[in-house]
Order: sequence, then structure tokens, then C-alpha cells
Amino acid sequence: MLIVTSAQFVSAELIAEFGEIPPAFLPVGNKRLYQHQFRHSTESERRILTLPDNYHLPKYDEQWLLKHRIEVIYLSSKMSLRESLIQCIRKLGDFSENISILHGDTLIEGIDYQLKDIVSIARTDDYYKWAGISKTESKTLFTEAFDAREPGMVVSGYFQFSSIDILLASLESSDSFISALNHYSNTLTLSAIHYPAWLDFGHVHTYFRSKSRITTQRSFNDLDISPRVVKKSSAKSWKMKAEYLWFKSLPEQLSIYTPHVFSFEQKEKSASYEIEYLYMSALNELAVFSELPGVAWQRIMQSCSEFITDARKYAGPESLADSINEFHQAKVFERLKTLRESSTIDPDSDWILNGEKLPSLNSIAEKCNASTRAVTPDDIYISHGDLCFSNILYDFRVQSVRLIDPRGTLDEQTFTPYGDGRYDIAKLYHSVIGRYDFIMAGNYHLDIIGKSSINFRIPHHPVLNNIGEQLMENRAFGYDKEEIIPIMINLFISMLPLHADSDTRQIALIANALRLFKEYKDLLK
Repeated sequence: MLIVTSAQFVSAELIAEFGEIPPAFLPVGNKRLYQHQFRHSTESERRILTLPDNYHLPKYDEQWLLKHRIEVIYLSSKMSLRESLIQCIRKLGDFSENISILHGDTLIEGIDYQLKDIVSIARTDDYYKWAGISKTESKTLFTEAFDAREPGMVVSGYFQFSSIDILLASLESSDSFISALNHYSNTLTLSAIHYPAWLDFGHVHTYFRSKSRITTQRSFNDLDISPRVVKKSSAKSWKMKAEYLWFKSLPEQLSIYTPHVFSFEQKEKSASYEIEYLYMSALNELAVFSELPGVAWQRIMQSCSEFITDARKYAGPESLADSINEFHQAKVFERLKTLRESSTIDPDSDWILNGEKLPSLNSIAEKCNASTRAVTPDDIYISHGDLCFSNILYDFRVQSVRLIDPRGTLDEQTFTPYGDGRYDIAKLYHSVIGRYDFIMAGNYHLDIIGKSSINFRIPHHPVLNNIGEQLMENRAFGYDKEEIIPIMINLFISMLPLHADSDTRQIALIANALRLFKEYKDLLK
């Protein structure tokens, strides 16, 4: 039996960044932390996640936990760890099994799950209150939380007990969880086992450091992360060069919106550049996994607006207009051709979405292209080129965005920091209204009924809904929604062959493009 204890909310410093969520619900590697925590357990053992009784469990999490046969036990967030464990064990009612406990803000690799009666320990040099250990000739004693003024071994958050009966009795006769460990050890000796691969997510500094050890990477990129620098490599050398040159060509006044970039290296079959690693959350993590209120999101979107406003001060050459028009008009059909050649999806087939007949992808792309006017000189200025949420980091301390992974080219040959600024705005639409990041996180419901018939739903998100309405109704950045939405729809269609690694995700992206096109048609009525 494994219990992940997450019946309290995260600390105030983490609430400021993620809203009021339990620690096991923190975003890590485009997943919840609990999805990593249960990864090494099996469905054959009983698995329990404790949550605060005043926490509203999102539908997607409820379905994921149910699918993976993980029980949820709700407990008062006002109880101590000792009290909540007593209540949890009593609710379980099964005293015949061994029991393992993992703190909800903790991830430890390399645990030997065959060992009985152990407490994990690890070394830290972080100045926080930690439970410690002291050794006598006969046993290990566990000490209450202390300020770690010097590097040393501390209790790191995994516990295994061979007797639930003795554990419960120890908890009931003690005044804290740590004193219960010593009480238990008087009957069945607890051994302190050093597991160095300990990741602590319970404090804002340790959270961001630990998260840097778990990365998400696209198929064409390799990331080598050190404490201060990321080395980004790819066999697509032109892409690495375009990104590097975009950063280097920015006016100094715009450098406040980016990390520092250090070096570029061209090899025979690949290229790479080094960039400062920033300990910040990307907006896709905040959109999908946080509980930030509307006022926080308004400030975040204002920061995005500040970058675009400043970027518009740097007009690009009018000579780019023809190249920009040709690139964007042709791109979607080139991608649809690639989709036809690399999959069983027919871009000329009509679709049925949630019972309603809709046109083919080719037809939708043609309609959206026809609704997109040609670029004008006013549209050409410094453009990130891929301003979606996953490429936007947010610094809560200075309330400003930092941008990564720019495009930097139109045709994979000509490198330029300039582009059609409408596409940056369409990329923001693509995340806020299109909910691209929810699809990437697997947070959607999809039923494939037939070859061209699907049912599709994406989670309701009141805060993002309001932000999306403000984007559309307030002529965000000087453009009407009727001008930006067709560009956004074609962005979804264009990216389909880039997601060939997952047939299900490809179909979900098609369904989403169909959903957005239907809403666009309804908007024009």
C-alpha cells in the first residue's frame, strides 16, 4: 500500500505562483507531480492520494486517478500530518498490509521498494526547516524540524512500515509525526536509508531547481540543462541558427524580454546554442495546472501586450511583404500535403464533430486563407514568430515575460527578426482560445467514432474563457477577432504533421481545429 500525503495546500510562496493547490498537483514536466509519484508503483497494490476536503478536484484529474485505480481520501487541511495519517488509516480499514508513505511535495528516484521499515534521508544545503536524524550506538533517532544552517542529512519524505497496527498506535500515542517515528522504532527498528536522487518541490527555490531535472523535449530538440545554462541542440541546424540570430539581433531595449544567449556551434550534422536557464514557469504550465485567479492572468496578459507594444516600435523592411504573404498562404497546404503522405488522414474528407457535419481540412484552410488579408507595412515589425504559452516564461517578481524558442526565419534560409505581427497575436489566441496546451497535456476527451467522425470536448476554464473574451472584444493589439481567428485556425491545421508521434493527439488537434472553425462560422452569422 502506498499513500501520497497531499491533504494540505502548498506554502504561501508557491500559492503566489500557482494558486491554492495541493503539493502533489504542482506542474512538473507538463504533468502533475502525482503522476510522477505513482509511476513506480503498480496497480496490483493499493494506492491512495490524500487531498484537502475543501479542494475541488478537476474532472481531468478525477478521470486520470480513476483510470489508474488510485483512491482519493479527503481530509481536513487544518490537521497536522500525524492527525491526517490517523484519519486516513482509519478510513482505509485494512490493517493487514505493509504501508509506504510519500510526502506530496517529494519525488525520489532509486528507492528499493523491497526494503521494510525504512526512512529515506538525503543531503541538503538549503536553509529551511527540515526533520533531521541523530545516531546512537544502537539506533537512529529522528529529530523535529530544525533550521539547516549547515549542509547535512535530513529526512527526505519516503517511509516504509511493515506493521500498520504499530504505526497507528505510534501515531495515536505521539504528539507529532516525527515523534511517532521514534515510538515505532522502539518496537520495530527503522533504518535511515540514503537516497541521493531526492527532488523536493515544497519550497519555491527547491521547486524550480527540482523541476529543472525533469524536462520535456520535442522530437527534433535535445536539451542539456545545467544549473545556469541550457544547451539546445538539433539536427535541424537552420532552426538553431535562426533562433540564435533572432536573440542576437534584438535591439537592446527588447533584451529585457529574453534570457541571455551565449554561444552558437555548428557541427557537420547538427547545431547548438547556449542560453541562460531561468527558474520560472512557462505559461502553458500555469494555464493547465495552476489555480491562479483572473487578476493574475490579467497581469500576465498585460505583460505579453507590453512585449508586443515594444516590438512594434521596430518596423521591418517593406520588402518582406511578398515573402511573408507567400510563406503563410502556402505553408498550410504544404503541411497538409505532408500530412497526406505521412498518415492515413485525408485532408479532402469532410468530418463529423459532435454530430455536426463540417468541411474538410483543405476546405477550411482555403476559407481561412481567403479571410486573411495581405500583410501591410504596419504589420511588419520584430516578431517572435511562435508566441505560444510554452515559449513564454513569467517572472512573478518583476511581473514580466521572458521569451524562448523564437522562429527567426520565414523560409528556413533567410534569417530575420521581423515578421507579420498578427501571427504572434494568433499564437496567443492559439493558447488562450484554442487551448493548445491542454491538448499537449492530454487534458481533453476524445471519442473516435469512425474514420472521419469524432466527439471532442476540452475542459471548461472560466478564467481563460474571460481572458479570451477580453482578447477578442477589446481589439487586442489593434486587430479585430475576425482577422486573427482564421490565422489561428490555420496554425492548428499547419501543425498536424509535426505531431506524427501521437495519432490520438493528431486527431485531437484536428477536432480542435474543427471546433474553432465552427465557432468562427457562428461568430460571422
